[in-house]
Amino acid sequence: MEIEYDPDKRLKILSERSLDLAQSFEVFNGFHLTRRDDKHSDKEERFHTIGMLDDEVVILPWTFRGNSRRIVTMWKANDRERQKYHDARNRSG
Repeated sequence: MEIEYDPDKRLKILSERSLDLAQSFEVFNGFHLTRRDDKHSDKEERFHTIGMLDDEVVILPWTFRGNSRRIVTMWKANDRERQKYHDARNRSG
């Protein structure tokens, strides 16, 4: 599946958070968890995916756009989110 994102937002996130939306595919290629984000369901169907990017656990909010995943933003997971990710990964074997 294709990944797309806003190029201006990519530069902003890269500058502010040192995370690159262009690498989002790496999160989906590894062990990841995805859940539906019901907070935005009145506008469009959105999802939150948690996974690894390099050595960081990151959160990716995204939506479907045709045959693509449109990445909305990305941030580093907090302690609780990291623990949830690692617990799930350890349970998966």
